[in-house]
Formats: sequence, structure tokens, C-alpha cells
Amino acid sequence: MSNQVVAVVPHPDDESYAFAGTLAALIERGQNRDLGVTRAAELRGSCAAIGARLDLLELPDGGLSEHEIDLTPHLAPDDVVLTLGEDGAYGHPDHLACTRMVGAAIGKRTLLHAAFPPGLFAPVHRAIGRHVKLALAVDELGTSRDDVDHVVDVRPYRPAKLASLAAHTSQLRDGDPLSFLGDGWVAPLLDEEWLVHVSGPRREGLFG
Repeated sequence: MSNQVVAVVPHPDDESYAFAGTLAALIERGQNRDLGVTRAAELRGSCAAIGARLDLLELPDGGLSEHEIDLTPHLAPDDVVLTLGEDGAYGHPDHLACTRMVGAAIGKRTLLHAAFPPGLFAPVHRAIGRHVKLALAVDELGTSRDDVDHVVDVRPYRPAKLASLAAHTSQLRDGDPLSFLGDGWVAPLLDEEWLVHVSGPRREGLFG
């Protein structure tokens, strides 16, 4: 397969819950690139856990929307690009800014958004909303499974995904990856990862 898969994430740890299993599956089949921003040590550990290479952009946490970054030098013409969806998973302004940046750079490449069940991020939305002004209400988050283009079975890659989560020790309680950003919501993401085709050529065989 000539194209590569590039995951663009606004924060270290977004790759873990959104598509660590998908990346691990693709890397096993020969794909090997990833792209991210701050909390570099944890992000490197996470990428090592799933076998992904890292391109780190030094951008300020909490201020991504104030920067115009050209991502095109980091992308090859045939790349398939993964990033968070239009809801930014839970409405974080940096997540939404990253999605906009990727959309501006995508050109004719294939773009896929990570998608999550409605209500999944309600606990995270409540917790993070105490410290960050989130851009969306909790009832604006999520995607129906019927509207998803790719449902990736990541059960064979659960150890890699858990190791990716575990690398983000600052986000865990007592080192438990299932406590990532609070209890209860990570476990449903250990079986399936959902992707929505946004633009560009469809790569029907890419995800099995």
C-alpha cells in the first residue's frame, strides 16, 4: 500500500482514545506515521506503544485557535488523514481548531473524522468544562453508529490501546488506563473505533 495514514491531534492523549487501535492495526499492516502537539514525553510513549512515528509541532496548549499553521509540509499527496470530528470529541476549543486546520490543509487527500456515541463524553465534558470554556453543549456531541462509514474492530489491539492510554500518566489515577480523564467512558472504546469519511477518495480496503 503506497499511501500512509497520518493522525493529526491537538493534544497528547487524543490519539489514544480516538484511534490508537486503528493505528495499531494499520501499523501492523505497514503504515507508520503520526502527528501531534505538546506533552511530548507522554506522547512519545504513547506512539511507541502503538508503533507510530511522531512529528511534534510546538504549539501552545489552550491557544491553538490563535495560530495559523500550514500542515501541508507534513502531508504527502496520497496520505489518508485522521483527526477529531466537527464536535472535537467533547467540544474543546483546541480540538475544534485542529479539525479546522486539518480541513484547510487536506486538499484532495482522504480525510476521516473520529466519531463517538452520543453521551459518551458527558462525564469528560462536565469535568473539563469546570476549567475550560467548551464550545459545544453536551447534547451537541456524538454520532449515531448508522452514520459511521468505518467501524474498526480494535479488540485484537486492545493491549496496544491500553498501553497508549497508560503512557499518559498525568491523565490517570494510580496509573490505571481505564481511569483516563475519569472513570467509565474509556471501556466502550476498547472494542470498536468509528470513522466518518469526510472528503477525498474512499479507501474501502484500508480498514479491513
